[in-house]
Amino acid sequence: MNAAATPESVRKQPVDFPGSSESSILTLHKKSLQVDSKSITSDDLQDAEPAAFKLSDWLFRRHSSKPLDLDSTATRRSVYDDPNLAEHYWPKLEYENIHRFDPKARWTYREEQALVGKIDWKVMLWAAISFSALNLDRNNLTQANTDNFLLDLKLTTNDFNYGNTVFRRAFLYAELPSQLVSKRIGPDRWIPMQMCMWSIVTAAQFFLNGRPSFLLCRALLGFIQGGFIPDLILYLSYFYTKTELPLRLALFRMSSNLCSIVGSFIAFGVLHMRGVAGRAGWRCSSVAEPPQKIQIDTYFH
Repeated sequence: MNAAATPESVRKQPVDFPGSSESSILTLHKKSLQVDSKSITSDDLQDAEPAAFKLSDWLFRRHSSKPLDLDSTATRRSVYDDPNLAEHYWPKLEYENIHRFDPKARWTYREEQALVGKIDWKVMLWAAISFSALNLDRNNLTQANTDNFLLDLKLTTNDFNYGNTVFRRAFLYAELPSQLVSKRIGPDRWIPMQMCMWSIVTAAQFFLNGRPSFLLCRALLGFIQGGFIPDLILYLSYFYTKTELPLRLALFRMSSNLCSIVGSFIAFGVLHMRGVAGRAGWRCSSVAEPPQKIQIDTYFH
């Protein structure tokens, strides 16, 4: 920039968007985005809300009387199409995708459905698997109790129930702090960190030797896993609209029951390893699961 540039020219410069001939409508002004709202046409936008998924319509193959034109514009009206509201919602200059921000972007129903399908496979599926990993850990203690877990650690049923209470209280107390951390650093970073941390603690249960170590591991697991579910739902809300998310959350919850079934079969085999290398079967179950969750974590990265 030459020395003759005025302060106004420094504060207000065009933002170039690759591949867009209309990039001149956006300018940098006072550390924010400014736009010429008059240059944005909104006549081709959709005003009607998309119909929510209904199980009865899907089961009985009920279709709308008006067929959907897949090549018509699917873009819905937003705050960026209102000249009075738009200026309050422009992203900051620090936004990592500011070079892609274009309020004039339009897409068709066909393109939208193809994108949602990709998100289902690349985001939703792995979110459900990570939720299953959480439930695998939460149910791990129940499975271990079917072995000689209490006798090996010289615990009573009161100690076992107290350990469950410690876990649930720590899980509850960690809900708010975990969500604050998630909002601060992003769920895409915090969720993998949680999974790695609780995998390490779960593996450490192999070395349990009494009541103090048992209660400590339960407290750590509860505190690390607390907030994981709302963090994961927050992560999904970045990819789905309010009409798309409810169905995905229903499938998300269904994965928990599926995990309980699969986990029982895994536990049956692992607990029968009692005596291998002179170790109890419940100790083997502690180290049989964390590597799987760490592999899931690598996918998120």
